[in-house]
Amino acid sequence: MSLVVWPAGRPFVRAHEHAFGSTEFDPRTTGDHRFSPLTGEHGIVPVLYAGSDDRTAAAETIFHRLPGHGRPRRVPLARYRSWQWSQLHCTRDLHLLALDAGLPDATELVDGDALTHDRSQQRAAALLRQNLDVDGLLWVSRQLHDRPSTAVTSLDSDGLCLLLVTTTAGRTGGVARHELAADGPALPFASTAGLERLDVIGDALGVTITRS
Repeated sequence: MSLVVWPAGRPFVRAHEHAFGSTEFDPRTTGDHRFSPLTGEHGIVPVLYAGSDDRTAAAETIFHRLPGHGRPRRVPLARYRSWQWSQLHCTRDLHLLALDAGLPDATELVDGDALTHDRSQQRAAALLRQNLDVDGLLWVSRQLHDRPSTAVTSLDSDGLCLLLVTTTAGRTGGVARHELAADGPALPFASTAGLERLDVIGDALGVTITRS
């Protein structure tokens, strides 16, 4: 387990629901994602998922529950018509805890399926309590690799995923929304350009985006 600095100004990409602005954290208690909803000592900790590029952002959100290769892999566009692409950056350095080989349960945290999400959420919450000054977590997307969990060796590693947490009572780490800036307007999935971006990623991952 190591601390990685994501430098100020370095962009990352979100694939997210239109209900949330490009720089807005998700405060919901519903849902079942790898590391959210996340509960801290003072209640729910709002989170923001992102990736180092389009492919990673989509792999950890749109495509993260798909079956393995060799089986039909389809995603209905209707389910995500209200989603959008956003690129943003932080105006200061981000200090992220890397979920790599130095963490005993890194494999389950990064590679686990929906059945392990409850444990992953609890483990992530514990890591944040033990590391009060970090702004979130960093890992390599299992969706983009056929081999077991890959360590975060550098910021040039392929398929880096970020989970940012907002500021909460009792922690010195966390990202305030005003510290994030969008690199332009959000692009809806339902737009021609937005759908083309999704199709390119789907083709690369062997996933069909169905229109019906």
